[in-house]
Amino acid sequence: MPDVTAQPEADARSQLEAFKVEVNTEEVGDQSQVDVVLAQSPSGKTVAPRGATIELTIGKLAATTAITTTTAPTTTIAPTTTIAPTIGP
Repeated sequence: MPDVTAQPEADARSQLEAFKVEVNTEEVGDQSQVDVVLAQSPSGKTVAPRGATIELTIGKLAATTAITTTTAPTTTIAPTTTIAPTIGP
């Protein structure tokens, strides 16, 4: 069975299925290796009987968390003008 680590998931799956084995995947958050095989069990370059199950760990984008920021409303008060009384002559 070939070593498919560091290969795109689709290519790895194709290569392994040619050996008549079952392929299961587990996804882990790894933004630098999206859709790439990070690990394989059993490891490559080993003998696996027909129908054996091969586990692949595949990099996926990590789940994002939405951040909501709430600000309190502000009140603006208009400036007031005071007029001084006038004193006549």
